[in-house]
Amino acid sequence: MTKPLTSKSRREFIARTNEHLKSMKAGLVHELAAEFRPDNAGTGGGSLDTAELASMELEQNMTVILSKRDRDRIIEIDHALKRMAEANYGMCEACGFEITTERLKVMPFTRHCRDCKQDQEREAKTHYRGDDREQERSKGVGSSSAEDEINQQSK
Repeated sequence: MTKPLTSKSRREFIARTNEHLKSMKAGLVHELAAEFRPDNAGTGGGSLDTAELASMELEQNMTVILSKRDRDRIIEIDHALKRMAEANYGMCEACGFEITTERLKVMPFTRHCRDCKQDQEREAKTHYRGDDREQERSKGVGSSSAEDEINQQSK
């Protein structure tokens, strides 16, 4: 286990992270801008076959998915920069304890300490499983009662 940073070294770390986040954001904004520039290359005036059209559509769909992920990342970076400006960067939004420097190095825009994030993921996973089980139970109940009702009406 690493020893905690002093307040001075923590401030220096946050200052370096601030610059890193700004650089990440600039790179993402540049990539998004490049993706949405009109493509001047065109198709050379020829007609496209079905495979080429399908390939182009797949590429466009992937671009939309990736650009949404990039936009979400920019939003997270903006939140982290705002927390830095408000002097509460690196504090877990769930428990209020300090997020480890190691975690912040890996995910500089994280809002939660490792333990709180694990608790959230565990809860979400349990909730998701519960929904699946409930749907399975209701399928059996709903279909048999509807079938019984139809059978009763036909008699």
